[in-house]
Amino acid sequence: MTKEEIRTIYKTRRKELSAELIQNFSISMLHQFRKINLHGKRHVLSYSPIEGHNEFNVRLCDPVISMQSAAISLPRIDMDNLSLEAVEFSSTSVLARNSLGIEEPSGGIVLAPEVVDVVLVPLLAFDRKGYRVGYGKGYYDRYLFRCRPDVLKIGFSFFEPVESIDNISLFDVPLNYSITPMRLYEF
Repeated sequence: MTKEEIRTIYKTRRKELSAELIQNFSISMLHQFRKINLHGKRHVLSYSPIEGHNEFNVRLCDPVISMQSAAISLPRIDMDNLSLEAVEFSSTSVLARNSLGIEEPSGGIVLAPEVVDVVLVPLLAFDRKGYRVGYGKGYYDRYLFRCRPDVLKIGFSFFEPVESIDNISLFDVPLNYSITPMRLYEF
C-alpha cells in the first residue's frame, strides 16, 4: 500500500477506537517504553498529541524520561518553511495551540538538532522495516536529517505494523523502535 492509502485507513481506524481502549493501550505502551534504556541520553524531543486525533498521549512518558535524567523539549513548527525546531520544555513553559491544533512552546531556548539524543516521532502507521507514515507534511523527516546519525528515533502506534510501505523515498528516515500495545519493535 502507498502512504496515502495507509494514511486514510489508519486515520479511520484510530477514530474508531473507544476512550477505554485507548486508555488500556496507552498503559501497555507506557510499559513497553520503559524497556528502552535512555540512560546517558540528555535531550529528548517529545511532542504534544493532537487533540481529537486519538493519538497516543506521549506526554505519559515524561516522568520516565525525567527519571532517567533527560531534559524534554517540544517541537515548534514553522509552517511557512515546513520545518520544526526543538524548544526546551519545563513546568513553567507556556504552550500555545498552533493552527494545526498542536500545543507548542511559545518561547524558550531552541536546541540545535545535533544535541538531541532521542526523538519521539508521531505516526499513523509503520512497516516491518521501521518506516513510518505520518500526516504527510514531512516535518519530522526533514528534522531527522539535521540530527546526528545516531539519534534514537521512537514511534508509537496503537496498531501492529503493515507489511511494507510501497512508496518509501530517499528522504524517509526509519525508526529505531516502534511501540505498540503488544510489543516493542526494534529495527
